[in-house]
Amino acid sequence: MNHSKGFTLIELMVVVGIIAITMGVGMPSFQTAIASNRLTASANDMVVALQIARSESIKQMRTAGVMFNSSASWDSVVGNANVVVQKYTAASGITMTVTSGAVLAGALIAQYRPDGRVVSNSDITMEFTVTGSTEKRTLTIKPSGRVSVVSASA
Repeated sequence: MNHSKGFTLIELMVVVGIIAITMGVGMPSFQTAIASNRLTASANDMVVALQIARSESIKQMRTAGVMFNSSASWDSVVGNANVVVQKYTAASGITMTVTSGAVLAGALIAQYRPDGRVVSNSDITMEFTVTGSTEKRTLTIKPSGRVSVVSASA
């Protein structure tokens, strides 16, 4: 008997078919995971910006806040002249919207007093959404200055 080493054409076609099916099933969930990670990263960047502003207001004993430049960028600022401490940009495809609580003069989202509390007496809420998905992150700033983030689908 003559035994050849290697794979037959049918065996190779079966393996290629299994790989194609696996990729077809796996890619949409992989893209969803990437979008979810971008959403989480952008919301976390806003939390960091707010924490920096609060920390600077306490440390420097003057007002500090977060300034809303567009639906995808914001800055941590200090003082009445709004000196920029740190700049942030949301990941691609992410949009931020302030949904409750007034945006203050000069596009400030939240302004902290030297005691670390927010100038606003009501909750400030904003939503981060990703293009083409119902997933969102809702960020809430309490008058005490504390920030919380909740994951949800629209």
